Amino acid sequence: MSAKSHPKASDRFAAVLLAALIAGSSVVSADEKNPPASAGKKIPPQEKMRQVEPAAGGFCLVSYFDEGREKPLSGDPAHQMTYIGEVYYFSSAEAKKKFEAAPYKYLPQLGGMCVTALGGPYANRLPGNPRIFSIFEGRLYFYSSTRAKRTYEDKLEPLTQRAHRRFNVPAAGGHCPVSYRLEQKARKGTSVFRSVYRGYAYDMSSQDFQDAFDKGPANYVPAYHGFCPVSIADDVLWLGDPTVFSILNGKTYLLKDAKAKQKFDAETAAILKQADTKWLTLKGRRP
Repeated sequence: MSAKSHPKASDRFAAVLLAALIAGSSVVSADEKNPPASAGKKIPPQEKMRQVEPAAGGFCLVSYFDEGREKPLSGDPAHQMTYIGEVYYFSSAEAKKKFEAAPYKYLPQLGGMCVTALGGPYANRLPGNPRIFSIFEGRLYFYSSTRAKRTYEDKLEPLTQRAHRRFNVPAAGGHCPVSYRLEQKARKGTSVFRSVYRGYAYDMSSQDFQDAFDKGPANYVPAYHGFCPVSIADDVLWLGDPTVFSILNGKTYLLKDAKAKQKFDAETAAILKQADTKWLTLKGRRP
């Protein structure tokens, strides 16, 4: 969802996967005729896209809204499109057209995070299971388990309100992730140019920067979800200070303070090697 069309707040923040999902996002369809070259020969774009794991488990987002449907339909790679760095499959050309006309209507709320986990007492960001869902007030919500759905399905009104309130707190302290890369500055963004990518909201400082983000969000989001790599290497989860950062090989790293940045810049290779390993073991403790 993008600031351009100004839908209501919950649509804007949860739809690009939501937000910019609509805005200048670059839509790549299966029949786009601009195949890249690889190993000396061209690969049809449809074949290349098939190598990418589809979002929502490959299920057709439009099918969730079929009346009385208890299980979503599997999408067909022949009917696919890319939206904010995510590939979506649809069950038919008609379903794909419905999505293209109003993405915010079909995209899972909260960036696909489990509504129970985010709206519950611990405010955890756990990925939702696209097989376990509810349609509430015309919006799609995922759960992380059948137990989570059974426990909270009759409490969705207060649960979704809390989840949306927490979800709408932007990552990186509201700083523009594109500014880090393109301006080498920690510049505050605004919710007017907000986009959502893989469960996190990001505020950009301008429409141009939102357009750039929407075309390739993975190029701009901070590594390790914004946690300090020096702390991760020490087996500690500590969010980086969004005003203290380093750019290395096209990635943005947020550091907890100036001392951590000094250490990171001096011992980069060793720290990243440790951090990459520890990041996997810290998975159960990550938000």
